[in-house]
Amino acid sequence: MTDRSLFRLTLDGSSLTLDDLYAFLAAEAWRIDLAPEAVDDVRAANDQVKRWLHEGKPIYGLTRGLGPLKDRCLSPEEEVDFQRRVLESHATGIGDPFRDEIVRLAMLLRANAASQGRFGVRPELIERNLAVLNAGVVPLIPWEGSLGSGDLQPMAALGLVLTGNPHGIAKYGDDEGPAPLILAMAGLEPTFELDVEEALSIISGSTMLAAGTVWSLDRLARLGRICDAAFALTMEALRGETGALDPRIHDARGIRGQIEVARLARAMLAGSGWTTDEGRARLGEDHPRVQDAVSLRSTPHIHGSFREVHRFTSEAMAREINASTMNPLIFRNDEHPEGFEVLMGGNYDGSHMAHLLDMLNVVLTDVAGLCETRSARMISPRASYGLPPNLVGGNAGLNSGMVQVQSLQLSIIGQMRQQAAPASVHSLSGKDMQEDHNSMGNSSLYDLQVNIELAEQVVAIELMLAAQAIDLIRETMHPYELGAGTRELHAAIRRRIDPVEDDRFLRDDLEAMLELVRGRELSDLVAWFAPEAPERAARLTTGTRATAES
Repeated sequence: MTDRSLFRLTLDGSSLTLDDLYAFLAAEAWRIDLAPEAVDDVRAANDQVKRWLHEGKPIYGLTRGLGPLKDRCLSPEEEVDFQRRVLESHATGIGDPFRDEIVRLAMLLRANAASQGRFGVRPELIERNLAVLNAGVVPLIPWEGSLGSGDLQPMAALGLVLTGNPHGIAKYGDDEGPAPLILAMAGLEPTFELDVEEALSIISGSTMLAAGTVWSLDRLARLGRICDAAFALTMEALRGETGALDPRIHDARGIRGQIEVARLARAMLAGSGWTTDEGRARLGEDHPRVQDAVSLRSTPHIHGSFREVHRFTSEAMAREINASTMNPLIFRNDEHPEGFEVLMGGNYDGSHMAHLLDMLNVVLTDVAGLCETRSARMISPRASYGLPPNLVGGNAGLNSGMVQVQSLQLSIIGQMRQQAAPASVHSLSGKDMQEDHNSMGNSSLYDLQVNIELAEQVVAIELMLAAQAIDLIRETMHPYELGAGTRELHAAIRRRIDPVEDDRFLRDDLEAMLELVRGRELSDLVAWFAPEAPERAARLTTGTRATAES
């Protein structure tokens, strides 16, 4: 889906894709429905749950309590009130709310998981969830509270809104308030009563963790492309040695991500006269450079590692978004006298995602650090091969140039490195030793969310510095041209901010660059130069996009 028209999706519990979720995130309007065949499976499992309830079969969360109270029996008369109590007692989270996009993803993912017919809930619960989602109501779910083992606290806050509990808080458009009021404003029934086991089906499953991971993957894919583009623009500014991008080097290593980054850099630099021996001679290099520093020569390797971790995480999440993430689970078994079995286990656990989030955070922080190192070279007269010190545009001394902009990068990198410490190794035991391992995935997600925003600031600064460097030496470099992609990238930056001639207040420039990085314009531009096959890169010679296509 390329436009922002109504996005439609039908859930059956098994065929959801990451591309579906990315399109959902990009859409301004959506309609998510439950597949008719899923309704039948869900109804059959729910009928079996009611028979077990009547028989008093010992089942966690159904005829027994939760957590350390798993051995306490519940009578049928207590079951309905138990659902309300579960939500209210578990919704203990505090702090700022999750992003709207993550909450919406969580609602969609929970509906998809429930549509498999393994939760034992009624179809009406899934349809209630989708009705709230489709209406545009956003539950306000506090960040703090989850241990990454079921996401009990945040999902309980979601459950309060779905049921219209006054303790649930939601927003609809510009209005925010108690769930019954907001639901009624959206044209929905203000309350919804849960049946047996349905409160547990809402809260058990690390769904906020899954939603946050999917959201992070979407944003990181775009950020990764922009980091690759920033490298190409810095190569122009430093008139880098492109021999290090030769495909034979990267094919010899055989790492797919590394090969892709080098290919993209070649495509963006295609036709560049700046990154040639003749171009380097324009600023006084009278002998071959032989090779560049590691921060230029090995960028494909480091950025490529980021791509590999992103790809690995994406493959894992492609499974997770169609996974049965609850405890207990109900399975059809034609050889069983009842036709169904119920099994208690640990599929709610979020450890796998916590580990993946920590890994993403580590490699993102390393890539951001590399951006800072390349930026430091541009302001250093010892490392920039002839660029003005501090990238000063006017009278040096009277003007300080952009040294403090690069110092801002250093500050940000210091913060990122603190946020990159893995949280998933810090399990804490809870609930009277019944839950004696917890993934701490909520902390992993929080740290990654912080570092995504910080990394966007770091790469925005590199782009800003590289564009400044190019403008400072453009007259000297005439008649040599930038590459096919770097020329467009530079133009996109200059449509937002002007070159710095004499010192001026730069925070507005930084904010404009950050807005450009966080939007879709740059990542879409770079994606065009990211060929799926090597032969497409070969077509990008000295022209613009139109020339390259012709």
